[in-house]
Amino acid sequence: GEYEQAEEQFLALAGMDVTDGRRVRAHYLAGRAALARKAYTRALSQFNRVLELADEPAVSEDERVGSYALESLFYKGDALTELDRFDEAIVTFEQFQLQYPDSHLKYAALGRKGDSQFTLGAQNPERYLEALNSYRQVAESNTELREVKLQSLYKVGRTLQALERTDEALVAHQKVMDQYLREG
Repeated sequence: GEYEQAEEQFLALAGMDVTDGRRVRAHYLAGRAALARKAYTRALSQFNRVLELADEPAVSEDERVGSYALESLFYKGDALTELDRFDEAIVTFEQFQLQYPDSHLKYAALGRKGDSQFTLGAQNPERYLEALNSYRQVAESNTELREVKLQSLYKVGRTLQALERTDEALVAHQKVMDQYLREG
């Protein structure tokens, strides 16, 4: 839980004469520590550094770098949402979906994209329709992550409610309750 100290130590490690893979991992872990302590700008900086390093040909040859790049792009989107930079977060989550279509985080990224679209819906109701589409894609997916699916089903209802489509919202919320009760 001492995230500030952890971040400092990981940054010190990143500055040492270590392998490229360790340097990438150190920047990634510094970003995660910053994210955990809600230092979102610092986290964003570290995740961007991982992505920069991962693009270098000599670095990208290390097989572990790919997993840090994947997670850094995902968490970069999270940091952007925490900084209220929702348009940038949407672009980041779309980039994630394009670069990592088979990732275990693909539906979580799609849901987070929907969250950003939903938030922007307060100023532009068209964004609610985009959010609805994102949430429905997750709800109708073959993901085995039960909580991701239930959450997206709930958010379909919440979005329909924001669109003042009350009858549809009630049906969507009933589906969530039915599925939750059925699966125990």
